[in-house]
Amino acid sequence: MTEEWVKLWYQCLCENRNYTAYCAARDGEAPKRAQELEAMFPTIAGIYVDFGKTLPWITLTPQEWSDWFASHRHLFMHSARIVDDLYGYESRQGFLLLEVPVQADPKATAALLVDHIATCHTRGEVEVAPAPKYQLHMKDGRPAAGYEQVRKACAAGYLEFGYSFNHDTFVQQDGEWEDASHRVLITQIARYELDTMGWSLDPKARKQLEEEGTLSDERFESFKTMLNRSRREFKLLTANVLKGRFPDLTPQVE
Repeated sequence: MTEEWVKLWYQCLCENRNYTAYCAARDGEAPKRAQELEAMFPTIAGIYVDFGKTLPWITLTPQEWSDWFASHRHLFMHSARIVDDLYGYESRQGFLLLEVPVQADPKATAALLVDHIATCHTRGEVEVAPAPKYQLHMKDGRPAAGYEQVRKACAAGYLEFGYSFNHDTFVQQDGEWEDASHRVLITQIARYELDTMGWSLDPKARKQLEEEGTLSDERFESFKTMLNRSRREFKLLTANVLKGRFPDLTPQVE
């Protein structure tokens, strides 16, 4: 797991309506509703204990994310740390408290650690640390869905806040909400979110889009198809994250 993966995981948790409802039930002291959701999702109570009420994802600032990740990182990945309070340190399975002579070259310091740990392994003097509680859902030794595919799906989910994908709805442009057709909506997303969605255009078509705000019929249909696919995948990701399966694009029975 990396921080990039954790951020996508958290976005999907924030957008999971059942988890939002569970938080509201717990905060509003509605035990019956909370129990109903716990019966439907066996992992939901544990997730709530670990994370509580989610932050507002749409308005999440870089500093808020940094603070959240720092306090929850241990749930997703292992990391080394400096132990300042030796008297307060508690020994744990699979963790070592070492004295390491720091060298001018970080690689030399790392080499000392590698040599020492290798020797301890050979002698059977160390245990392997338990895996972090939250891990990526794997298939054939790799994440069940690729990072870029999941990133695009989450980007599409995020864009639903600023853009609408239905006929005769509204799109936000320069702070103003305006009536817009389905084609205009897709074109606006392509115009302003082309790189976000990882879409590509030849230089001539990109210049036309940026300067005139227009797309050919072929490119419009292509972008619409890709956007809708990413939106469907985002819904699956948000549904499965509550079942302990992320990233997972498999439809599952509620």
